[in-house]
Amino acid sequence: MFLKIKNNFGLILLIFFISFIYFLTLRGVNGNLYPNGKGNEKIISNTPPFETSLERGRYAQTIAIAENHTFILDKFRNFIKPDLAWYNGHYFSPFPPGVSVLATPFYLIGKKTQLNQLFTFSTSAIFSILTGIILIFIGKKINFSNRSIALMLLVYLVASNGWAYGVTFSAHPISAFIISTFFLLGLNIKPGKNNILNFILLGFLYGLNFYIDYPNLFILIPLLIWAVFKSFSSHNEKENYEISIPSSLLFIILSFLVSLIPFFIFNFHYYHKWIALTNSYNLKALEERGVTFSYNHLSNSLFNKKSYSTRFDFMSIPRGIFTLIFSSDRGLLFFFPIYIFGFLGFIMGLFKKNKFIIPLFLTFLFDLLLYGSFNDPWGGWAFGPRYLIPVLPLFAIFIGLAFEYLEKRTIFKIIFSFLFIFSSIVALAGALTTNAVPPIIENIPNTPTNFMLNFQFLMNNMTSSFFYNTFLRHILSPFSYYLALLSVTILVILFIIWLPLLHIAKNTKM
Repeated sequence: MFLKIKNNFGLILLIFFISFIYFLTLRGVNGNLYPNGKGNEKIISNTPPFETSLERGRYAQTIAIAENHTFILDKFRNFIKPDLAWYNGHYFSPFPPGVSVLATPFYLIGKKTQLNQLFTFSTSAIFSILTGIILIFIGKKINFSNRSIALMLLVYLVASNGWAYGVTFSAHPISAFIISTFFLLGLNIKPGKNNILNFILLGFLYGLNFYIDYPNLFILIPLLIWAVFKSFSSHNEKENYEISIPSSLLFIILSFLVSLIPFFIFNFHYYHKWIALTNSYNLKALEERGVTFSYNHLSNSLFNKKSYSTRFDFMSIPRGIFTLIFSSDRGLLFFFPIYIFGFLGFIMGLFKKNKFIIPLFLTFLFDLLLYGSFNDPWGGWAFGPRYLIPVLPLFAIFIGLAFEYLEKRTIFKIIFSFLFIFSSIVALAGALTTNAVPPIIENIPNTPTNFMLNFQFLMNNMTSSFFYNTFLRHILSPFSYYLALLSVTILVILFIIWLPLLHIAKNTKM
């Protein structure tokens, strides 16, 4: 599958533009940085770009893999707190190791150029851009116009918190890539045809979540069921109705099991059991559940405490949904109101009987229900609803669908433009500053609990951008830099929405 340059030059140009602004907002500092470094190599915890344990834990794990060929983080335990796992006398990151494994080659390249931290963090940006490319293929597959496809890309990449987490070191952009690719593979499945390659890739991608982010295994269930049933073929002859189940479905199971071989080996080597989830040994989770212990006298039996049995409560789902969708400190529609058109696109898709609408929405709903039942739907100190990022590319498809149906209505385009611009204003402020925004429940005096904190950073001349801090900080202020990037981004958005000169012909075959 490939894109014809002649018919898709605008989309290819847009990918290069987004890649460029991601580079301009990528978080980092000059030099090679180490948790136990000295002088210019020393990392200052709780400050950008290592403001939360999410970045610190994965970065320490990357260094351990690259430098010591191990996942044990004993010498970095103080650096990665409060999210710190322990088992059998050793400290680990509580996060699955896949993100750090993927980042290791970039770390090694960056080390040679005295930019190990910057190259490591670029892993998220690369997967964000790859997700944008996947969205192009999805848009082509479902016969969207090039204009709608372009807006889908921009909605996810520059009008959501996918931007802020795409320029730091996070699992969310990689999860978004996996889920989007999963949907694309499902679209490629045809009943009664040879789907072996698609099934192999689906099984592999599903297993990959054991290394990236465990909740994706639950979130992907609707797409997995949809893809499987889509491969069934039916025959109606006289009074007999037959459904044929393809034997090639076995390849999903086989590739899934093969993908788990490293998972089994990893667990047996470090935890002496074939199946173990790293976050099951998170000491922070024990503290949150009221389990008392001393860091100097740890025991494996700690993790058998009944008070640590679950972190999910289905009675909390209404509170969680409100937090993730509507609240002023994490709500998707409060931070990025352009996504209201996603719900409109879903409703319109139902009336138009688009076949992919139900599995797409169920995937979003599974994510919402899972994290809505979580004891921390706020995602700790975070920018926007970070738990929704993995499914935001799919939800952007609904926005593209709404634009497909309503683009000729001027009032729609005016409202669409306004909400798009507002969402980008917020998204860029987050990308340039910090993801460490406290939730409202912590009630910290004189500290905003939403994007106003990010604007406060900008007004106080604070930014995490590597490019700005390296090349421009003596030339213009962070806020001026923000305005310059925002102006260009808004011009691109308005150009695509309004100019009739843009090529919007229905896609040709790839």
